[in-house]
Amino acid sequence: MGWENEHLYEFKVGNRYFGEPEPKSWTVLIPNRTEDAGAVRLSDIAPRARTAFTYLYDMGDSWSHEVRVEKVLPREPEASYPVCLGGQRACPPEDCGGVWGYTDLLTALEAADDPGWAELLDWTGPFDPEKFDLDAINARLARLGARRRRSRNR
Repeated sequence: MGWENEHLYEFKVGNRYFGEPEPKSWTVLIPNRTEDAGAVRLSDIAPRARTAFTYLYDMGDSWSHEVRVEKVLPREPEASYPVCLGGQRACPPEDCGGVWGYTDLLTALEAADDPGWAELLDWTGPFDPEKFDLDAINARLARLGARRRRSRNR
């Protein structure tokens, strides 16, 4: 999505939950239902086309997404994974207030001359909701993939 993981997140696949595991000391008081998202691959939890699961980011703002595997392609030996093949629009800014705050931001961008929206536009800084930068996304995914490969090889 492009967020910075400043907030808790969770993937729900059937009756299983994946995210940042809770510290072991908490599991005495609260049973740990969350499995380590870093220990599984997408191909493990969504191995075929038409598999779907839920991604929830920022429990306060409640960004909830249904993720659906449209097609599974053969692995290309020379390719670096993960890779994004395409998409549309920019990720909403971090901490913009969920769907409702994002709607306000889009309204503010359309009415940029209206001084009532100046504070919101100052807070978010330059933002183009139509921008989709495939090269930047794939550069970020390459760094993520390299980091995960290093941690698995330790």
